[in-house]
Amino acid sequence: MICTNSRAMTSHVIGIFDADILEKRVMVVKTKTWNFSPWATYGLTAATMIFMGAITAWGAALAVAIEPVTQRAASPETSPAVYKIGNGVSAPTVIKSVDPQFPEGRHTEGMFEGMCIVGLVLDASGIPKEVHIVKPLAPDFDANAIKAVQQYNFVPAKLLGKPVAVSINIEVNHQKY
Repeated sequence: MICTNSRAMTSHVIGIFDADILEKRVMVVKTKTWNFSPWATYGLTAATMIFMGAITAWGAALAVAIEPVTQRAASPETSPAVYKIGNGVSAPTVIKSVDPQFPEGRHTEGMFEGMCIVGLVLDASGIPKEVHIVKPLAPDFDANAIKAVQQYNFVPAKLLGKPVAVSINIEVNHQKY
C-alpha cells in the first residue's frame, strides 16, 4: 500500500504512519541534551559519593561474623560455644528419631493433629541437651514431645570440618486417626 501511494489504514498501536510521529520522537530523543551548571554537576557528584559511602559503611557495620550464641557459665576450657546454623556452620543430620506417644486419657473422635516446637542444644557428639518447649500444644503433649526428642540421635553440626554444638528447634507433630 505504501508503494502505490494509497492511504494506509491508521494503526493506533505503533503510530508509524501518522504524520511521521515516530520520526519526530526519535529526533527529540537524539537531539535533547542536558546542560547542568558546574555547581550542579559537582553537587550531584558529591551527593552520589556521600550516598554510596553511607551504603558501604552500613554494609560493613552489618557484616556477618561467626560467633557463639551463648557461652556457658563454666570456664571457657570446659564449656564449648553454642552456634546457630548458617554462616559456615552446617546443619546436623538426624540418625534416629522417635515418634511421640499420644497422651493416655486423651480420647478424641476421628482425626487429631497438633504440633509443638521443641528447642534444644545439640552437643558436639550429636546428643540433645537442654531440651525445652518453644511453642506449646498442651502440657501432656509437650511432655511426650520432650521425651521423644531426648531419644533422637544426630550427626553433629560442623564448623570448618569440626563438630560443634548448635542451638536448633524441631517441630514435633502429634497425630491420631
